[in-house]
Amino acid sequence: MMKIKQIIRRECEAVEREFHKRADPSLKKWLEARGITWEKPFLTEAPFLILVFGKADEPYWIEGVWLAIGFMLLAIRELGYSTLTYTPSKTRWANKVLRIPGDYRLQAILPIGKPAEPAPPQKRLPLKEIAYLDGWRRNFPEE
Repeated sequence: MMKIKQIIRRECEAVEREFHKRADPSLKKWLEARGITWEKPFLTEAPFLILVFGKADEPYWIEGVWLAIGFMLLAIRELGYSTLTYTPSKTRWANKVLRIPGDYRLQAILPIGKPAEPAPPQKRLPLKEIAYLDGWRRNFPEE
């Protein structure tokens, strides 16, 4: 019997394989330059996966799910784990495989594990480069 992570990987790679096969040549070149392939070994290599679903018939469900994902990413890092946000494009298989009601939609898969090396500190842009007062490129007054 296949383990659930193997099934998830098989389903995701089938979708990715089709996407890569039909992608525009310029996109294929862009993906190849970054080492992005249809293969998703992290789906079976990670000790565990968090599949994040949202209830699609709720108002602002996508926004709410992604806020929750943001908080999960912060907590995961704070606890000393690593992850990435993998967002498969076709996800109906997940409802069938996991027996989740059809009004829920998979938004992201978070493979969770301990990093091989400690994560470097996150670089943050200064506030004056990302936030403006009363209009675009109007910086906050210097204090």
